[in-house]
Amino acid sequence: MSTGPKYLHPNLQAELQFGKEQSNGAKFDDFIDNIGLFLEQGDEWKDANSDIVNLRNSATRQEFPQIDLLQSSVGLELQYQRHIWNGDFGQAIESAENVLSAINGPSELRGFRAWWHYLAGSASDLASMELPLYQNRATEHYLLARKAAPTLQWLIPLSLNPNDSQNSGMASAEDLAQIAHIEQTLTSLGAKNHRKFEEHSKEVRRLLLSNDANEFEAGLCQLGDLLGFETDNSSEDGAPDGWWVADDICIVFEAHSDGKPDTILGSRKARQSASHPTWLKENGLVDKSALFTSVLISPSRSIKKEAHGLLDEACYMELEHFRTWASKAIVAIRAIRNTYNQPGDLVWQSDALTSLSKHRLLSSEIVANFNGRKAKDMLDPAT
Repeated sequence: MSTGPKYLHPNLQAELQFGKEQSNGAKFDDFIDNIGLFLEQGDEWKDANSDIVNLRNSATRQEFPQIDLLQSSVGLELQYQRHIWNGDFGQAIESAENVLSAINGPSELRGFRAWWHYLAGSASDLASMELPLYQNRATEHYLLARKAAPTLQWLIPLSLNPNDSQNSGMASAEDLAQIAHIEQTLTSLGAKNHRKFEEHSKEVRRLLLSNDANEFEAGLCQLGDLLGFETDNSSEDGAPDGWWVADDICIVFEAHSDGKPDTILGSRKARQSASHPTWLKENGLVDKSALFTSVLISPSRSIKKEAHGLLDEACYMELEHFRTWASKAIVAIRAIRNTYNQPGDLVWQSDALTSLSKHRLLSSEIVANFNGRKAKDMLDPAT
């Protein structure tokens, strides 16, 4: 649903804009001084009031999206409330479904449709206490609510039906955690201004192109942050070179950015790559129940024969291949950032999930990409 002052009366738009401009960079004493000016109603207040009037005269109130559909459903919504109050849950279900028919269609009302599917499901749950056959109807509405608002985690347990194939392809808990973190990152970089994001993404690229180990590891963590993961690193000897976490998924890295293509990897790199998940669990940095994927990033394409068997389930991505993948990932994040407005926009969240999946950048898809590159299959044994 679109939000913002543009749907308010011009007077309110002007007051809000003026207040925001006066508040930017203001300190506590500034607010106290402004309250004093307002109470005195002197010349300075008159000047401020004149500015507000000018802002009001230049403002235009826009029609709220789909207001005609929202108005048409009001009577049906009241019917639902009346039936719920009277305990007539069967009629409440019918009223909720009539509301859904009235507001069907426009994407701007997706969140509102999710709400009414939830209410229809809730009424069906109540009705099932007397007639159990309503339980399937409840699950159906909860599933439709989840499809309309796929990023609402609390809808997941309500909509689950192990015998229903419709649940396949729905957003997972990992996907939802990833989208929520992306929102936090984009908000911190400024939703209204592209400059901070562009500067940050440029710096991430620079770090990832560096052969210096410390810089590359910093870029690795910042890339994970952009992609919606909780990230961290450690300077301890033998520790991983960074790890990404989304819900119960953990991708842990062994980076070899300062290596050479003709370097033959030895037992140390193999052991580190394979043992990093154990190190994270033993140090209590990631939940022991997490699903770990260990990834070796290196320009080297071969490993000593005696070290090859130590790789276990570690994955491998050649350094330049990883840099190319990272660059494309940043472009994909920029694309969803261009339509980002504020946290909690259900339409943006759903579109972002679709866009990330298209580029195989959902957390589960990133894991699948790495797991398809087992180091023991990708690295050539060398004598």
